[in-house]
Amino acid sequence: MSNPERKTNAQLVDTINQLKAQSRDTGAAVWRDVALRLS
Repeated sequence: MSNPERKTNAQLVDTINQLKAQSRDTGAAVWRDVALRLS
């Protein structure tokens, strides 16, 4: 399996991390799904 490329856009990485945190806090899977699609 190949290694995925690491994102270099710091704002995008921060947004993805915020979406994952929001998903954990609220239990709403939609935010995690969006974060995974962006990453």
